[in-house]
Amino acid sequence: MGLDVAGTILTVENAFGFSIPDEDAAGLDTVGKLYEYILAHRFRGYQEDCLSSITFYKLRRAMMSVLRIPRKEIRVSTKLSEIIPSRRRRTWKALRRETGLRLPQLRRPVWVTKIAVLATFGLGIAMPVLLSLSLFGGAIMVAILTMIAVGYLFSWLTRPLTFEFLPECATMRQLTSLTLAHNFQAIAEESNCSASDAEVWETLQVAVAEKLGGSPWQLTKETDFLQYRNAG
Repeated sequence: MGLDVAGTILTVENAFGFSIPDEDAAGLDTVGKLYEYILAHRFRGYQEDCLSSITFYKLRRAMMSVLRIPRKEIRVSTKLSEIIPSRRRRTWKALRRETGLRLPQLRRPVWVTKIAVLATFGLGIAMPVLLSLSLFGGAIMVAILTMIAVGYLFSWLTRPLTFEFLPECATMRQLTSLTLAHNFQAIAEESNCSASDAEVWETLQVAVAEKLGGSPWQLTKETDFLQYRNAG
């Protein structure tokens, strides 16, 4: 197993709160095998969507308090943009404090990211030219250092623009799934409630995607860890 796959196993162990022996981990080369292993050795659902319901109610109570909106406006199918239209960064921080949970990150708009990337590469290439440096006169090093500095500067300057929801976190249903995945062990221990197979699967998707990249909902039980990583 590669280091990326070994790191994924470690991430999954942390998410679910139990250890997978090395001899067992070596044979878990697909998401489906890992999922079945977790069900067999750690969880087996008895109460359908118990943890999901608890997470949804916890989020709904926090939103009613922070946003001052009635319960009936917060349904599973509700789009987050409909109930949190503005000041999302401030609202997101307030929801974190109110729930005590780790929520999915907000992101910068695509246009901000594109401008930052173009500016970073543009200035990185332009700086050695402005300094009249040759290829062997430190031009490459100056270009790299400039891109690192400019990238960090843009990241800091555009932090206030981090207000868009992730594509996979557009509705209350998706927010509930991601929040449960990020806080699975804590919610399970607090509620003393069994996890359903569906909740285990969604938590596994998020844990693997966070380590290897990509959208968690693109992962299937047939996804091979090494092939997925190489494709990314």
